[in-house]
Amino acid sequence: MSFFENERLYNPKLTHENRLTPRSSNIPAKKSGVYYKNRLASDMIIDLNGSYKFCYKQEDELREFYRLDYDDTNWDDLTVPSMWQYHGYSLPVYPNIEYPIPFVPPYVGNYNPVGYYRKRFNAKRNGRNILYFGGVDSAFFVYLNGEYVGFSKGSRIPAEFDVTNLLKDGENLLAVKVFTYSDGTYLENQDMLLASGIFRDVMLYCLNEEHIWDYHIKTNDNKVYMDFFLEGKDFSKTELKVTVGEYTKTVKAEKSLSLKFDIDNPKLWNAEEPNTYDVTFALSKGEKILEIHSKKIGFAKFQMIDDKICLNGKQITIKGINRHEHNPKNGRAITVEQIEKELRLIKANNMNAIRCAHYPNNPAFYEICTELGIYVMNEADIETHGAWVCGDMGYFSKHPDWYNAYFDRVSRMYERDKNETCISIWTLGNENGDGENLHKCFKYLREKDPEKPIMLTGDDRLDPKFSDFRFIAYFTMSKFLDFVPEGRPVMMLEYGHAMGNSPGLMKDTWDYVYRNRHVAGGYVWEFKNHGFYSEDEDGNVFYKYGGDFGDINHWSNFSMDGYCISDGTPKPSFAECKNVLAPTYAYSENDDIFVMNTNDFKALDYVTLKWSIKEDYKEIKSGEFKLPAIKPYESYKLPIDTLIKEAVTGAEYFVDLKFSHENDRLIAEKQVSLGIKVPKGKPTFDYDSFEIKENENDISLLSKDVKIRFDRGMLSYYEKNGKVILNEPMKLNIYRAPIDNDGVVNWAERWITKWNKHLYRYFDFFPFENKVENAKNGEVKITFKGKFAPISKFVGFDLDIVYTILKDGKILIDMHGVPYGEFAETLPRIGVIFTLSSKFENATWYGRGEDECYNDILDHCNFGLYSKNIKDMNFMYDIPQECGTRVDTRFLKVTDNEKSLSIIGSDSFAFSYHDFSLDDLIKARHRNELKKSDKNYLYVDYKMRGIGGHSCGPDPEEKYELRAHEFRFAFMLCSEKKEEKLLDLSRSNFSVKTEKLSGTHVYVKEPQKISMLECNINVY
Repeated sequence: MSFFENERLYNPKLTHENRLTPRSSNIPAKKSGVYYKNRLASDMIIDLNGSYKFCYKQEDELREFYRLDYDDTNWDDLTVPSMWQYHGYSLPVYPNIEYPIPFVPPYVGNYNPVGYYRKRFNAKRNGRNILYFGGVDSAFFVYLNGEYVGFSKGSRIPAEFDVTNLLKDGENLLAVKVFTYSDGTYLENQDMLLASGIFRDVMLYCLNEEHIWDYHIKTNDNKVYMDFFLEGKDFSKTELKVTVGEYTKTVKAEKSLSLKFDIDNPKLWNAEEPNTYDVTFALSKGEKILEIHSKKIGFAKFQMIDDKICLNGKQITIKGINRHEHNPKNGRAITVEQIEKELRLIKANNMNAIRCAHYPNNPAFYEICTELGIYVMNEADIETHGAWVCGDMGYFSKHPDWYNAYFDRVSRMYERDKNETCISIWTLGNENGDGENLHKCFKYLREKDPEKPIMLTGDDRLDPKFSDFRFIAYFTMSKFLDFVPEGRPVMMLEYGHAMGNSPGLMKDTWDYVYRNRHVAGGYVWEFKNHGFYSEDEDGNVFYKYGGDFGDINHWSNFSMDGYCISDGTPKPSFAECKNVLAPTYAYSENDDIFVMNTNDFKALDYVTLKWSIKEDYKEIKSGEFKLPAIKPYESYKLPIDTLIKEAVTGAEYFVDLKFSHENDRLIAEKQVSLGIKVPKGKPTFDYDSFEIKENENDISLLSKDVKIRFDRGMLSYYEKNGKVILNEPMKLNIYRAPIDNDGVVNWAERWITKWNKHLYRYFDFFPFENKVENAKNGEVKITFKGKFAPISKFVGFDLDIVYTILKDGKILIDMHGVPYGEFAETLPRIGVIFTLSSKFENATWYGRGEDECYNDILDHCNFGLYSKNIKDMNFMYDIPQECGTRVDTRFLKVTDNEKSLSIIGSDSFAFSYHDFSLDDLIKARHRNELKKSDKNYLYVDYKMRGIGGHSCGPDPEEKYELRAHEFRFAFMLCSEKKEEKLLDLSRSNFSVKTEKLSGTHVYVKEPQKISMLECNINVY
């Protein structure tokens, strides 16, 4: 590397050379209606995206690569925009809060790979030609036709260069040298896969000599203020025609001029009604149109009023999401089509805000947010988390040598995005501590945009002079309830961490927010997983993450934490967000049902409600009406008669509420449980005559139609009418395939470590006493007493299992467990596993559905009768883990074409149904590694531990935790297919009384042998 480049790459005081003054995103054209998102409709722009000749080197070897006569014949072809690691040139790294380079600022160490780009294109010289780069990571040097143009740092903000004197009529050669690292790397330590290249648009502006260089639009009340900055030599016959909606003004062009429009009763812009006005600026000379600029603007004034964030004078609540730019095949090089698809998905899930985590986004993003109505927290490209290695994350924020670099990034962000209606809050980066450099940047932004809120995110205790909010992140509910706002609104900057099967607690959080408006709202973490697209040798798609690239210093799958998996498919947790964040917040009081409007501006008279009252899952009343004009944060009692004159014994009653837009687009589906309590009835059973055979390890029962066998206390064989339903032993189970919040990848001290230490995965039932009772009425009761425990540990359950065999082969299974010894503080689950033939493909259940749900993530799942094929029962996460559980189940049947295995709970139970084994689910680290089994596995659980958010946040709240405790778990197993009969059985209480457990801890039978090597393996 030459001294020329070294001096520029590793000098934070020098941020560029020959780069033009930053300005707003504007696209000149010869017609109106051309914006950044459709910029190629302009004939004043030459698109320089597309195929480039490309060469990758481990260091800067090709010193003359930019020369016109340099031979690039043997170079590869690479499409721009792109990031080269996604196309086979080295691999990304994922150090998260650590730097990928030695901490020797401003230097980066000896390893600094380089990407060389060359592109030939045709052009015609104009009055002025501007070369535009939308984003290049990390630093780059530009050459045109063999001549040096300039260089720039700051990866996620545009860099423009005047190439008028270097451009030729005809063929031109653009050459770009991109370095992986620079001193800018110390300010770009964001939590994402790190990759390099020209990842945003490249284009050439072909301007007339007189042209609009920049403009600034601001709205206030009913006024539009505009400042224009023109460049050129002769404006004597030049006019500027400005149109705002139906209003037009024409003025003589000057280098600097200002206009004001008074708009009669303007329609205001907000997330609920994103009213916009079409603005055009047409610069002409005589009859000739020089250029036209188009912009959509809204009347939107964001400000702090009485310690609240307000828009146009009204308090707003942020229902937002953190969003990185990511494509699994191309990194941060994303298309306008992807941007729009993602933003529409966010908006459709009742979210109104996005935090640009953690850098300014593609300019098209802001245009689409303005059109759709999305509030944007715009964030400067400054994160210095890795500086913690020197004892202060804010090291660079305090160091005066780095002020130019800070100011460069903040000022370029502001200048580019100053006209974007959707921006609600400016932030000065993420996790960069505190320091004078930030304070100066805060003052700069406050001067430029005096009223718009500004936030610093390095420390929640920052001086109020330098942040308009207090923020809280990844909190427990107790911390949240006790958090003191200190005269500023509280912003949930990052919460609801969606790593894998996660998060719980969304409804609890927003139950509080809706009734405590000092909380400004917040942004869940985050929109999408950062997976790296891959295919195995069989063509199966999977997504790589940290550690899959041969990288040693990595944070594993910690960037796989989105509400969508890597391919953009929403996870079940997104449906939970949609329901919780809906503007129709429904609740009941004494069987009266209310809806609160959680919009900030719009009354609810645009909402249609379809309601139905259900007895269990059967509709008994229904209706439909349009909601009245319920004002924001007012409640309305719904005119639904919930009186049930003759409640059925053991039945449950629900009110289903389906809120939709006028065009029938769903807003939310809510369900309210009526407080009608008619106790379950006592069942009456018929009994049969069984032949009973007892052997050393098993007990068999045989009747005309039924064969049943118990082996070492477990139901192991079940045959009805000559059809085998169960042919493998039931297995007791307290383990689950760890979710990320448990520690699915064991990169930190998580619950999985403690569970493995206590050998939860290897608990087994060891019976030491059994009793067979054959009553005169034909009732057969078989009791097994024993231990449910692992080897070598003094921990487990004293456990009684009572089987009562009824006529038609119905079996009542009643378990009574009492813990002993020292457990880990939590249990994953308590339940049983049934191994079934793969022919049992279909499941039907009455309970919550249809998606998976857990005790702390169930607002999106209503009680009903649901049916699914096993292949559709389980959401496939990028990193396989516990999935597919449905809680609060009343009855369940799994069927093939001929047979049925049905489970009816004495109380509610949880279940999941997998066509892969628990062991395979535990071992699989990528989705392609989880293979379909030749058997199916039915999990029936007394309880399942909540989901929580412990991968980066709290454990489940105590009411959703599962601790070792005395429990009773009773359910019926049978072959009944008819749902009516299963429903009748579910309305009965059929638990069996058992004798008090002895509490002895002496094993009578030898437990299953497990090698200590197997016990000590690292269960991910």
